[in-house]
Amino acid sequence: MALGWSLLTAAADRSRLGRYLLYSAAVLAVVGIVWWVATGSDPLPAIPLLLFGLAIGFAANRLLFGVIRPVPEVRRARQRNS
Repeated sequence: MALGWSLLTAAADRSRLGRYLLYSAAVLAVVGIVWWVATGSDPLPAIPLLLFGLAIGFAANRLLFGVIRPVPEVRRARQRNS
């Protein structure tokens, strides 16, 4: 989970396609959780692990691109325009 989220956020920082991939993954995750609950399973034990994986992935991406390496120009331009 951490590796996947880190790669998706890195791709989202660099291109429009990466942002669409990130949004698609989020939609699939929400649909998956709704399906998981609708089938009668209990997703609550897995939620803390998923959130922990998301936090590690996000932190790794921000550490690598923002502290160790500069923030990509695509992301800086997008922030200036908004």
